[in-house]
Amino acid sequence: MLEIQITTLGKREHGSTPEYGINAIKNMCKIIDEIDKLQPSYNEYTGYGSIVPGVIMGGERSSVVPDRCELKVSRFTVPRENETMFYSQVFRIIERLKLKEPNFDARAELLYDSNPSIVSENAEVVQKMSYA
Repeated sequence: MLEIQITTLGKREHGSTPEYGINAIKNMCKIIDEIDKLQPSYNEYTGYGSIVPGVIMGGERSSVVPDRCELKVSRFTVPRENETMFYSQVFRIIERLKLKEPNFDARAELLYDSNPSIVSENAEVVQKMSYA
């Protein structure tokens, strides 16, 4: 499993004039929409990996355009995958959105990484546990 924190930055503005602000929550929704399109890999022993947007925080009041939003997303990897693959996918999503919208601002940070592994069926530990 690995965990990435994505932060979108906007421009705070009063809710009565939202056109002068940049809504960081709406921008995070664009990232989530793109992450939802990613296809986790498959491994014959572990099945499919998964992607879980699990924690989101943003805004202060409903009457204020939020200038910051944070998302923690977990990626459960399968053998032969690593943190670089998912982080690169997220980075490319952010870069595409920046090219598309000049006021779009976001960054990603790897918070946690634990690579998957498979132990041979012939390994001593597997043999001893299979007889228990």
